[in-house]
Amino acid sequence: MQIPISFLLRVGIYFVEKDQYGASDIYSLVEYKEEGKTIRNDRSFEKDYIEGRYEAFPFIGNLSNVVSQWQEKGA
Repeated sequence: MQIPISFLLRVGIYFVEKDQYGASDIYSLVEYKEEGKTIRNDRSFEKDYIEGRYEAFPFIGNLSNVVSQWQEKGA
């Protein structure tokens, strides 16, 4: 049995979400469902993550810098 590389990539992607009490919940992209369906293998996982999909907010460093760079790219 051969496992597709796209599945291995999805298995290796995890997200962490904190609730209002500071407790963290970790989940894999394989577990994530959109409208009750799993994420297709041909999706751009990186692009979707940066756009805020998967209920995970991409935060790297200073948030104001990230927002201003994102806005410049969209203009």
